[in-house]
Amino acid sequence: MKITEASYKKLSAQILSTSLQQENWPLVLQNLSQMAGGARTFLFSHDLFENHALCEHWIGCSDDFVQSWKDYYSSINPWANGAKDVPVGAAFHATQYCPEDQLLQTEFYNDWVKPQENIKHGSAVVAFKDKRVMWLFGGLIRSRDSDKNSEPFHRLLNLLAAQVEHAITVKKKLNELSFERDVFAQNNLRSNAPIIVIRENRKIIHANAAAETLLSNADYLSFDDKGRLELPASSAMRSLEKAIHMIKEHNTHSFTIQNIRDPNQKLDFTLLKFQTSGFDTDAFDLNDIFEETSILLTISEQADEQTEIQNIKYQFGLTNAEASVTYSIYQGVTINEYAQSRSLSIHTVRNQVKAVLSKTGSRRQSDLIRLINKKLNV
Repeated sequence: MKITEASYKKLSAQILSTSLQQENWPLVLQNLSQMAGGARTFLFSHDLFENHALCEHWIGCSDDFVQSWKDYYSSINPWANGAKDVPVGAAFHATQYCPEDQLLQTEFYNDWVKPQENIKHGSAVVAFKDKRVMWLFGGLIRSRDSDKNSEPFHRLLNLLAAQVEHAITVKKKLNELSFERDVFAQNNLRSNAPIIVIRENRKIIHANAAAETLLSNADYLSFDDKGRLELPASSAMRSLEKAIHMIKEHNTHSFTIQNIRDPNQKLDFTLLKFQTSGFDTDAFDLNDIFEETSILLTISEQADEQTEIQNIKYQFGLTNAEASVTYSIYQGVTINEYAQSRSLSIHTVRNQVKAVLSKTGSRRQSDLIRLINKKLNV
């Protein structure tokens, strides 16, 4: 196995280009395979909770072997299990976390590795890892080529590790930002709102940075050893399960929970049927896991009434009285109900509403509600 400076620079540039052009990964793996004397090269993500591959690129394996990997063998891959303890950016030998004598006794070796010209040698780099998924980049080498290719290939992966880590991290971040931007825009959410995408079994597919903060402190929510969303109180869990059941027939369902440490702090949870059409889920590396029904969960801190009224007042330049009636309309209270609750004449309240509609440029109350929802959630 011979590596020239020119071939190394070319491969490095191709790897870095994938942060903006993900379709270049097969070319990267093809060139890596040629440099390694026909090694089976790969890039795949691995679910750390369910222990199977999510998305993958393989070069050198037949379609049947790739499909069987995806369907079953990735879940019994002893090398991936060992890689869970490898730090990001580090390369490791296939035998480092599964000695050869142990490998030879496994179903994985006898039914998947050995039939492919005994590709039991090789190395990989942990390119990315968080609480739920890791990415591995590397190759498997035929037994007959191991003496001349294994160590040079391992050294090459060490040289490429930083570029691969950078490319995967940047691409994931760009795709997450694009995905979240579209979610925020389509659902009128403020830009830093916590959002989580889950399956019907509560398995977390994606959590943005704000949601990860909530998951970390566990005052409101957490996840179990299967990666499934959990709420701290049994009553909150019942509300979540009910909401998941309800949106099978309805598009949305909401509920409120309290902070177990401070009952005065509350969060509003809204669950929506998640439509993947219009989202670049393939680039986001969710194309496989979004094939199942998904649920978008948005979280917002419940503000007290006076805070909301003051927000409306300053957003639209209203008086205290006008802001108060506007907030009530926003909450679904009718003009008659508001007048009775405040011991005001219906004529006075109607005049206040007319003033509000004029100041906000709204033609009717439904327009006003949409405007408030947009303004308060930007």
